[in-house]
Amino acid sequence: MDLREAVNHAISVVVDLFADQEISDVGLEEVDASNTDRIWRITVGFYRPWDNKPSNALAALALSKDKQLRTYKVVGINMDDGSLAYIRNR
Repeated sequence: MDLREAVNHAISVVVDLFADQEISDVGLEEVDASNTDRIWRITVGFYRPWDNKPSNALAALALSKDKQLRTYKVVGINMDDGSLAYIRNR
């Protein structure tokens, strides 16, 4: 599996597995290759509604798009067959 296919697959896996959590702005953050275990380590970032819920009115004023908390998942994709090896927190 080449890099582009692996990235598209990793993003699809995250979108599918986290669909019930209403994630948004899903995107590629970084890629690392491990030739030892033949795994693409692909970091996918996204926002979840509860990560950015302000606790009070003052916090709501201070919370802007550039200060929102982003969630990052490292998705391991097997280089040989494209199977999902793992999903981990970064």
